[in-house]
This record gives sequence, structure tokens and C-alpha cells, in this order.
Amino acid sequence: MRQLLSITHLDSGIGELSNEDIDLDALLQSVAHDANYEGANHGKSVHCAGRCAAHVTGDRAMLKSGIENIVRNMITHTPPAPTVAVILGLDRENVGTISVRDNGPGVPEELIEELFKPFVRGDYARDRRTVGYGIGFAIADAAVKRHTGTILARNISGGGFCVEIRLPVDQEN
Repeated sequence: MRQLLSITHLDSGIGELSNEDIDLDALLQSVAHDANYEGANHGKSVHCAGRCAAHVTGDRAMLKSGIENIVRNMITHTPPAPTVAVILGLDRENVGTISVRDNGPGVPEELIEELFKPFVRGDYARDRRTVGYGIGFAIADAAVKRHTGTILARNISGGGFCVEIRLPVDQEN
């Protein structure tokens, strides 16, 4: 129920964003640390790579929740043993890029664009008898957009799935 309220709040644009300095590397390390507890029970892990000094201004809790939803979804839908990789980079346009990748089967191409809509769950999720409402990606999408970023998903050639988040980085840091 909490997630349903969260997506409603984010989609409506109600409320002000906190105006905090967010160290993306520290935020991703925290997400990975928390997710490793969940993944360890299933022989899965989350690994952070590509550490760099990248800061954004915004609502730390909101952004963390969006990224956590992506990471947890990948932990749930990737086969046992592999690692979910969270990669932070900074491009030439001073945009922070967060890539979350797994080694799972990927997502049917026709479903990829739909993933960011609330209540979308593919057959792959229902067949595995996973719990959830299909709003994790929608929460991530809304959180990223509230921070003037973009988010997209794609299958990786040779196997796996990737979600890429791009956020404008503060110039001073």
C-alpha cells in the first residue's frame, strides 16, 4: 500500500523536493549494501563499479527509493548466482549515468516500453510467482523525472537486462 501512495504522490507532482546535496556514489553504495541482504538469501549479490565524484541536488529518499526499486526487481528476476552490477559514470556533458545490469533472460521487447507504466507485470514475473504490484519501475521513472533526469531500459546483446538513469550533475562538486 505504501508503494501505491508513493507512485500517486510522485505522479501528481505534489509536494516540494528536498534540496539536499546527494553524493551519487554514496547513495549507490547504500542501495547495494541494503540489497545484498535481500539477495544473499537467494545466492545473488549487488556490486557497485565505476565510482566517481558525482553530486546532484534533490530528494535523497525519493531518488534512493527509485533506484532501490530497479535493483530489487533485478535481484528478483535474475537467475541464482549472478551479480547485479550498479555502475556509476560521468559523461562529457557532466551528466551522471547510473547503469543497473543483470545476467537474467531479459524482458520481452514488446514489454520494455510498458515497464515504466504502473501495474505492468510481464508473464515472466507472474510465472515465477513473485509478489508485487508492478509499480517499482513506475516509481523509479517518476523519481528520476522529478530530478530532471531520464530513465530507459533495454536488453543486453548476449543476455541480460539494463536500466540506465541519467541525471544532471552539480557543477560545483
